[in-house]
Amino acid sequence: MYDKERSTAKKCIFALFYFISKNQYKTMNVSIFEILMLLCFACSWPFSIVKALRTKVVLGKSPVFMTIIILGYVFGILHKVFYNYDWVVYLYLFNLLIVSFDLFLYFKYIGQNRRDLMSEKKDS
Repeated sequence: MYDKERSTAKKCIFALFYFISKNQYKTMNVSIFEILMLLCFACSWPFSIVKALRTKVVLGKSPVFMTIIILGYVFGILHKVFYNYDWVVYLYLFNLLIVSFDLFLYFKYIGQNRRDLMSEKKDS
């Protein structure tokens, strides 16, 4: 793991523990576990994005998987909007944007990745 990634992970973990220690969630009508789940996802997706931007290699990613994750966030947002609106909807939206950007990077780089793979096969 690179130093930047390690530093980002430490910041995310610190933010999670700070939020819990201040008991801010107890004054709100929200689930702390839902918040923690969304924050963990929000901390993990940037690693995938940084790797794709740095290496421009996306061959191991699954666009179907990312699309299903995006749909899950859309349904989570719809539930929050129609049945239980609170500020957590913005965490869902943030995660939706992060995964959508990762999917965008997949489609941006996959063509070049496939061409590079085919040229390597021809050369060998």
